[in-house]
Order: sequence, then structure tokens, then C-alpha cells
Amino acid sequence: MSPRPSPAFLLAVPIRAQQCLPRRSCARLCANARPPGGDRDNADLDPQPSPALSRRVFVIGTTACSALVLVFGTRLFFGDDVVSRLWARTQRAFPNWFPPPQTAEQRRKTLDVQFATAYFAALQNAATRVHIISAADLKREEALVQRRALPLFFAEQPPPQHISNTQWFNFLLYARVHAIAQRTSPASRSAFVREHARQTLSLLSAALPALDAPSARAHPERWLGAIRALLQQLSDVGWISAFRVEPFDSGPGSSWFDEGRSTLTVFAMDPVCMQCAQLIGEEQYEQLSPKVSPLIAAMLSRAGIECSYEDYYVDDTFRADTSMFSPSQIASQFDISLC
Repeated sequence: MSPRPSPAFLLAVPIRAQQCLPRRSCARLCANARPPGGDRDNADLDPQPSPALSRRVFVIGTTACSALVLVFGTRLFFGDDVVSRLWARTQRAFPNWFPPPQTAEQRRKTLDVQFATAYFAALQNAATRVHIISAADLKREEALVQRRALPLFFAEQPPPQHISNTQWFNFLLYARVHAIAQRTSPASRSAFVREHARQTLSLLSAALPALDAPSARAHPERWLGAIRALLQQLSDVGWISAFRVEPFDSGPGSSWFDEGRSTLTVFAMDPVCMQCAQLIGEEQYEQLSPKVSPLIAAMLSRAGIECSYEDYYVDDTFRADTSMFSPSQIASQFDISLC
């Protein structure tokens, strides 16, 4: 006969059983053991949005929407260039605080009449030399172009009819180049540009010594210096106001040092013949428009360097309205290689 369990053992059994209950059962028991009204007390403790924070969000959203409506509404009624117009009005209202920028005429030196006259005459000489048009025919067609182009350049009374006047010089230059362009073919245009550049270089004292291809590769500073001297002379005669030649990498490891080819970029500021160049370019005769790039190409040819180039009109002032585009620079990018 087995002995009876002691009272202490009987008391320990339910205690051990309670300790072995699953946690879920314990949690359920604890939940059931909440006092009445506990849910209501916890609901009172839930965070509520602050009235001050809601008011701030509303004010910020309203302000942002109002600003967007103001900006787009102003552009709708006054155009995209409203900022430029407001800035211009501010400058006019306070001239002492915002002095007007210098014009191209003020930035350039006075146009050298002797050089301008010789440049103008070289156009006729080059055209007759490469057999594009005779001098008599050029005079006759030039007069016809002048009569048609007069309203294009002068809405009112023409300025003093002297070559020293920039506007009148552009008018004469356009009439002559346009008359020549009507008689050219793609092949004759290239010959005319080369001949005119050669004659124009002879008018300037800048001369580039003859260099063979190995010397041009080993000493690029020589022909780069000659190009800078040419641009400086054009600035001195009032053809441009300033210039910039981008840094040219010719050291070991560069494409010029290893392969004899590279790119060169030149900026000509405020060219005196900007108006004529744009009009000739718009007529699909960009190759004949009077620019600095043909002169640089002729100098590179003397150094035994072949090149092709592209010209870009640059407006250094941001204008949201593209119809107000007014270039003040011509950037010429040359792809150069040794002959």
C-alpha cells in the first residue's frame, strides 16, 4: 500500500500548474482582470492633434498655393520675361544705384577707318581673283541690294553715311557680301574665304613663321602666340572689344602630343560686324559671313595645321524670352590636325 501524499505536496501541485500555463493564457487572464472603465481611461490618454500645429500647416499650405498662383498668373498676363522686365524697371528707377551696362560701342575701341576700308575692298579683290564676279557686275548688284536692304537696317533716317559708323558699315558690308554670295557655289565659297583671309592677314602686321609639322607639334606655343597677337591687333583696330583663347593641352599624354590632333576654342567679344554676320548666316551663307574664324584658320594653315571650325553666337545675358536673343560674342571651335 502506497503512502499518502503529504499536505505540502498537494498545495504545491496547483502552484506548479499555474506556473506552466502558456503566456497567451496569462495575457488573456491579465486582460480579463482589468478593472471596469479601463478602456475609457486609455482612450483618454491617446494623443490628439494640436490645434496650433494644424493651424500652422494650413497657413503654410495656403501661402505656398498663393505663391504658385501669383507666379503662374504673372507669367500668364505679362509673359515669361517678367523678372527681366522688373529688373530693367528697377535699374531705370534707380540709375545711381544700378548704372546701365556698357554697350558694345563703348566696350570696343573706335573702328580704324583705314583697316575697315581695306577689309571692305579686299572682298571685291578676292571675288574677282577667284572669278566669282567682275568688279562692274558687283557694283551694279551691290546697289540693288542696298535699295532692298535699306529698311532692314534703318527703320527711320539712316545714320551718317560714313564707314566709321558701325551701323552704316554693317549695311555696306551686308550688301557686298550678299551680292557676292548670290554668285557662288560651294567650291567657290571656300576659295573666296581663303583668298579674302589671306588678303586680310596681309593688312595686319601679325605674321606667323613657317613651321613644319614636327615643329608645330613640339612647339604649339609659337602658333598659339601668333593667334593671340592677331586677335590683339583686331582689338586694337576696333574690330572686336576683347578675346579669350581657351587653355590648350599639348603636354605628354594629350591627343596633340600623341596623335597630332586636338580642339581649340576662341571667343571674340563684340565683333563690329555682328549684325551683318547674323543676316548672312540666316540666308544660309554662314561660310561667307565676316568673322574672325577664317583669319585664324589661315594662320593655322601657315603653320602646317589643317582645321575645320564651327561658329556659335553667344548671348552672355540670360533671357527667358528667346525672341530677345542678342548675341555679344562669337565662339569658334576648331578641330585641328597636323598636315
